[in-house]
Amino acid sequence: MLLDQARARKLLEDRGVDALVAHSPENFFYATTLRTQATFILRSIRGFAVLFSDKNKAPALVITHDAAEYSREFCWIEDQRYTDFEVYVERKAPPKIAAGDTIEALSKALTEKGIAKGRIALEMDSIPLAAYERIRKHLPDASIVDGSGIFQELRETKSVEEVARIRKATEITDKATDRTLEHVRTGVTELELKQVFEKAVLEEGGDLYFLPHVIIGAGKNGAFLSHHVPSSYKCQAGDLILFDLGAVYDGYTTDIAREACVQKVSANDERLYNVLQGAVEDVIASIRPGARPCDLFRQGQDTIRKAGYQDYRRGMIGHGVGITVHEGPSISPSNTKPLQAANVLTVETPYYISGHGGLNYEDIVLVTENDHEILSRAKKGLHIS
Repeated sequence: MLLDQARARKLLEDRGVDALVAHSPENFFYATTLRTQATFILRSIRGFAVLFSDKNKAPALVITHDAAEYSREFCWIEDQRYTDFEVYVERKAPPKIAAGDTIEALSKALTEKGIAKGRIALEMDSIPLAAYERIRKHLPDASIVDGSGIFQELRETKSVEEVARIRKATEITDKATDRTLEHVRTGVTELELKQVFEKAVLEEGGDLYFLPHVIIGAGKNGAFLSHHVPSSYKCQAGDLILFDLGAVYDGYTTDIAREACVQKVSANDERLYNVLQGAVEDVIASIRPGARPCDLFRQGQDTIRKAGYQDYRRGMIGHGVGITVHEGPSISPSNTKPLQAANVLTVETPYYISGHGGLNYEDIVLVTENDHEILSRAKKGLHIS
């Protein structure tokens, strides 16, 4: 199981929330372990998962009937309620239909559990307005509050199973990254390097279907801040190549960055890269339970500025990783919440030079009970082909 039920109930009690409802693909997966094409690719609401602060109220799953067999086999929630849906499935024993659609079934489940007049937390940062208004209509006496932050806080601290999946995703990414760096040469295209990485990920047992993270930018493309999509650009001598990569394993991803240069590297680029990598390593050395992200941020930024790059500034120099490539905790100047054991986060110091290229070094780190563990093991240093 991904979710720690006891911790979730405690957080709901602390927030005065009776029921927490998941509908987004990421949080629905987190709460149920179910990943479907309909939720992740089509981004449609085909189900809800409901967690309760009262341990005597069993969690509930609402899902369209076409997923009944799948949810029975792979979801830990026993109270499963199926709804009508315009898909025909030939069955010897069709599942009982609880309602005409998922919102109606959700409302019935909350009513049956005695929460119709309770405090219900929805993911207000992503629920469609039409869905929200229908829930309000079905539950006019309920107090609806925002549960987005509750999920964010729950997902910041990983369970043993979550750490294992991230660790495996990182191991796969490391191997695929090292294999991709070996293919850097004059004339190779960004797309060809992407294909090498993706092939290696699949061969190592990773997944590219759900939320892969593949940024490869050569030359000036590496400085495109909107996360460059690999193109047919052919690498030339002297080009920097920024690799920002993360495979997926069993629903969890990772995020590392490495750098290559084709044939030759300028003294300025080499010095800058060494400073960036050194700053990351210095920050990682300070990671442990109780360390404040805002202090880590200042440490990293100050290291780079003192090395002669006084204008360097960032909104953050790291972030949490898990079901998505960017989640809490962030290493930012405003984040004063101390790190806790089982936080998993990256440390990175990207530096972009318009018209020239991008440089970045990024490792992924697990906060342990007393210290930290660096999970990423891909080759360090500036790779020169």
